[in-house]
Amino acid sequence: ALRRPFEAQNVLSLVHKITTEDPPALPTADRQLSSLALELLNKRPERRPTAAQALESKGLEDAEKILQIYREALEKKSDRHQRRLAREEDVAAGRKPRPSRSSSISSECESSGNAAGLRAVNLVD
Repeated sequence: ALRRPFEAQNVLSLVHKITTEDPPALPTADRQLSSLALELLNKRPERRPTAAQALESKGLEDAEKILQIYREALEKKSDRHQRRLAREEDVAAGRKPRPSRSSSISSECESSGNAAGLRAVNLVD
């Protein structure tokens, strides 16, 4: 479960904890990624890895591989979420909701015989 790294009764106490205490370990099974996060949060800037060093870390390499596996599904889910939010905004603003883009594109392609070609197009680089 995600939680705040520091808790305090007021802002001054919170700032003190952030600047003097180490953050707790991240709840992740990947020790290399957790270690990188702690290195990036080091209180002493000269002890932090550079951006180039962080990008070359094994923890980020592994995370990138995992994200590549799930990329298409995550992008589709994000697209559906954005379309739903746009429809909700249209309704809240009193505008008539438009038909979903995927259904109108699919029907246009089916009527023109280009449905197979549409599936082959990669819209995301």
